[in-house]
Amino acid sequence: MNLRVLRCFVEVVRNGGFSAAARVVCATQSTVSKAVRSLEDEYGTPLLDRDNGVALTAAGETVYRRALAILAEKEAMDAELGAQQSLQHGTLRFGVPPVACDRLFARPLSAFHARYPGIRMELHEAGCYALEEMVLRGELEMVLALLPVSERFETAPLCDEPLIAVLPEGHPLSGRSCIRLEDLDGSPFIQFEQGFALNPRIRDACLRRGVSLRETLCSSQMAFIISLVAAGLGVALIPRLMLTEGTPAGVVTAHLDADDLRWQGALAWRKGHTLSPPAKAWLDIMAEMPPRLSQGLR
Repeated sequence: MNLRVLRCFVEVVRNGGFSAAARVVCATQSTVSKAVRSLEDEYGTPLLDRDNGVALTAAGETVYRRALAILAEKEAMDAELGAQQSLQHGTLRFGVPPVACDRLFARPLSAFHARYPGIRMELHEAGCYALEEMVLRGELEMVLALLPVSERFETAPLCDEPLIAVLPEGHPLSGRSCIRLEDLDGSPFIQFEQGFALNPRIRDACLRRGVSLRETLCSSQMAFIISLVAAGLGVALIPRLMLTEGTPAGVVTAHLDADDLRWQGALAWRKGHTLSPPAKAWLDIMAEMPPRLSQGLR
């Protein structure tokens, strides 16, 4: 049984005959007749009482009622998919780390909602590693990831930011506009919470240079990290874009001279996955953002 066969059967009943049904489904009368016969052969019982026009038998009543429901579901599915393709309905499932998401995505999300008000936005917050696992499990379609990522992902580069050293006021290195990792050797270090992809990248860069940072405290909250630095509990390394509103009270900053240690963000999704229309539209929105936010997307 296929949907075309059901359609032929339903139209025969609706239109009271095979000739009229053939005109509706744009087929020959013999084709419609064969379709109905194949349905009867499949169930092993007559569906139409041909001695009485095209009156339904008891079995025919059941098949007709169920066929109407099946065809209605098909039409509803076609309409829903059509609405998704035209971005009238659908869901964007996107994941971001708690760090810098306000500066990167507040404006784009507002623009996306204004352009596609029918698309529901599901925003999930977690560390980059947790977000990547959610993509691989199919729970999220796209996330902000920190490059490099594994070969299981496709990416669209988003931003490439240097790191800034945040030091308490009065620190021996205060007053310098640029420092090296080596200058921080032995310093107490306030890092991001476990699960943040930036942590192992900082550790790897230190290992390559023989630098030791004494990891003391960790947090996922940028304001709290800066407060801990201001209280003299250590130094921190954060992406430059997190300090676009100026240097907070109680701390000083210096550019970190380390080309191999940068905050390189990218939109990432599962390799081989065909993006949904909302996800494709999200990529387009991000490509329209200022250069810092759309590097590599044009």
